[in-house]
Amino acid sequence: IQSFSEYSTSTNSALTVRMNELKSAWSIEDKKLRQSAINEAWNKYNKNIKSIHKEYTDDKKDIWDLYKKDHKNCTNPTDNN
Repeated sequence: IQSFSEYSTSTNSALTVRMNELKSAWSIEDKKLRQSAINEAWNKYNKNIKSIHKEYTDDKKDIWDLYKKDHKNCTNPTDNN
């Protein structure tokens, strides 16, 4: 649950940053500078989201690995299954 909460918070933060950067970019009057700022905002957002998603995926994998290890160690030795 903690991992998902961190993922959700980080994603929300990334969206807020992107929104503010795009607002700022759209206020630029020069077309080339505006387009450059918009592209930069999107590139930073995409990089950030990929990083957040990778961290969340790694956390899930670690949690499942720990669960499988604990489950294996916790099984009843007299159980034939």
